[in-house]
Formats: sequence, structure tokens, C-alpha cells
Amino acid sequence: MEKYLNEEPTDRIAIFLFSLWALALPWSLAAMQIALGLLAAYGAFAAIRRRRLRDYRHPFFIILAIYLLLQALSALFSAAPGPSLQAFLNTDWPAFAIPLLAMLALSVEGRRRVAQALLFSASAVSIYALFQFFGGIDIFRGTTLTPHGDFYRANGGYNFYLTFAGNQLMAFCLAFALLLFEKEPRRRALYLLAAGLIFASVIATFGRSTWIAAVLVLGLGTWLVNRRLFAIAGAALIVIAVVLALAAPVFQERFLSIFDLAQNETRLNLWKTSAAMIAGHPVWGIGPGMFTTMFPLYKVPGFYDTATHAHNDALNMAVGSGLLGLLAWLAVWSAWFYIAFRAYRRISAAADKALVLGSILAVAGILIAGFFQCYYTDLENNIFWWFMAVMGLQAAIKQ
Repeated sequence: MEKYLNEEPTDRIAIFLFSLWALALPWSLAAMQIALGLLAAYGAFAAIRRRRLRDYRHPFFIILAIYLLLQALSALFSAAPGPSLQAFLNTDWPAFAIPLLAMLALSVEGRRRVAQALLFSASAVSIYALFQFFGGIDIFRGTTLTPHGDFYRANGGYNFYLTFAGNQLMAFCLAFALLLFEKEPRRRALYLLAAGLIFASVIATFGRSTWIAAVLVLGLGTWLVNRRLFAIAGAALIVIAVVLALAAPVFQERFLSIFDLAQNETRLNLWKTSAAMIAGHPVWGIGPGMFTTMFPLYKVPGFYDTATHAHNDALNMAVGSGLLGLLAWLAVWSAWFYIAFRAYRRISAAADKALVLGSILAVAGILIAGFFQCYYTDLENNIFWWFMAVMGLQAAIKQ
């Protein structure tokens, strides 16, 4: 699967459109969709111009196509095919564009410029998030944010704190990876600043799933690059945790709530209800987007403060698309990791290696966070997720 796909020279238009997409990602769903649409259209134009359709028969694209087909079949076999098919398309339409985007020719320097555009934008929204954290105001929407102790949950440019937390987690992973490999002092300082700001914005969301994921990817990144940094990173996290706990007890309370089953009753009940749904529809599932509709039929008694999804990406996939859909989805990301790790091991250039590691940590991070929350069905997170996946796929394309 690691075979090279493309031998065309760097495409400047593609770099520009990717940079535009990167700048939009941390701020606006509408803007990121427009940028992605422009890239997909240009990718289709480039595919027609190249006249090498065999390049699009890469095993990863085939696995992705199988996943999308099973999603569509699950929707058609559901109790409400029309709404379910619409829910599938609303969530997964970015996946249809991935082969077109992965085949666009970007040089290592071009991909680095795209990554820097993303980190610039994510750092800017981090500053805004910290303003929200202390001030409690969403300027763009003119609303007051949810208080948490003496502070507030930051939403950034979105309207939900977990959406923002998931995307900032992935941006942090990219910044951290670039920092690990950078040798030039000025650029290293800028990456350190970006990583610090973005990490602070993740903390400011009070999103526990992203806190857990951030800690684990810090460990994974340092272990892969420099194991001496593993202990240093662990010590730094302990210091940060102690300082936050002493400076604001609300952080200690929020962290300890991870281990308090009483404070996670809704999530546990949703997992039990999801298991009942899977047992009732093991092959095709209940259909994408049908969780709320089918919830009353399978509801496990207990407390619920939400009933919109399974609060676990894998469970949610199995509920909506059955075990076949879940296996296909897992196959997509297993194949992606295979490609990305093969590229990481074979690449010698530090700049390219850093970009690949950034994509690996980002996808790993959001998958870890997705054990406690549904990120894939949130379109802002979905598009950001596929952006990081494409950055990894680009490394398997010979320029």
C-alpha cells in the first residue's frame, strides 16, 4: 500500500487552495466547506488533465470506497432511508473527495507551507479562545459561554466546546511534531509558541477526552522521535497539572471527574443503549443518523442529559452501520496508519518526517478522544480529520 502514486511536479494552485483550506479550518464550518469544495473541483480537473485513472486504484481508495458503499447500504436498509441517506452524505461527503486531494502534487516545502498556515490560524484562534476562557464572551455570536468555576468553556470559532477541542487537539499534534524535528532556532521558537498556545486552548475547553488524548500523543510523539524527551515531557505534564490544580481547583475537579462513574452516568448508559441497538441490528445497523429516532426503543433505564449519539465513535459507527460498517471504518484507518508509518520509516528528510508524524499523532489523537465522544459525525471535526489524513497520504506520493 505504500507505493508511490504520482510523479508530477509541484502544483502551485494546489498549494494555494490547500493553504486556503488550512486557514479556514480552525474558524468556520462554512469557510472550510467552501475551501474543500474548491479543492475537490480542482482535484477533479487535475485528474481529467492527467488522464491516469489507474493511479486512483490504490488499495486505500478501494477500502475507502467499500466503507462508503456499506454506509449507503446501511442507510437504504434503515427504517427511514431518505433521512438516513441524507445523514450519511452530510457526514461523509468529504471522504468522496479524498482520492482527488491525495493525488494533487505538493512538494515537501509546499506541504510545510500548508502546515504553517494551519498553525498560524490555529494559534490565532487559540488567543481568542483564551480571551473566551477568562472573559466568558463569544464576540462573534454575542453570547455568554458556559461557566466552569471562575472561568468559561472556550468554543473558539465554533459553537460547541468539544468541536473546538477536537480540532485544536489535531492542530497541537501537528505543531508538536514540527517542533520535535525543527533545528533552525527562529522556526523552532515559532513552533514552540504555536504548540503552547494551541495546547492552552485545549485545556481552556475543559474537554476531558481531548485532555486524555493530548497526554497520550505527547508520550507517543516523544517515544517515536527521542525517548530521552519522553521522561522530560512526562515531568512537564506533571508540573503543568500541579500548577493548574493549585491555581484553579476547578481543573482538579474536572480531571478527577474522569474516574467518577457517577459523573459519567450518561455516557455509560448511552454505551449500554448502543450495545442493545447493535444486538438488535448487528449487520446493517439502524442506519446513519437514526440514533435519536431509535433511542426510545432501546433505551436502557437511567439518567441521560443527551441522546444524540453513542458518545463513542466506534460504537456509534456500529450502531448506525452495523458490524460491517464498523469493520470497514476500522479498515480505513488501519490502512491509513499502515501507509503513514511506512512512509515515516522510509523518509529521510526531517521536514517531511515531521509532517508525517504530525498527521499520525493527529489521527491517533482524535481516535483516542473518540473513545469517549463522537467526533467523526461532527462535520467540523470530520473535515479537519480528513485534512490531517490527506497530509499523511501526500507523503506516500512521489513528487
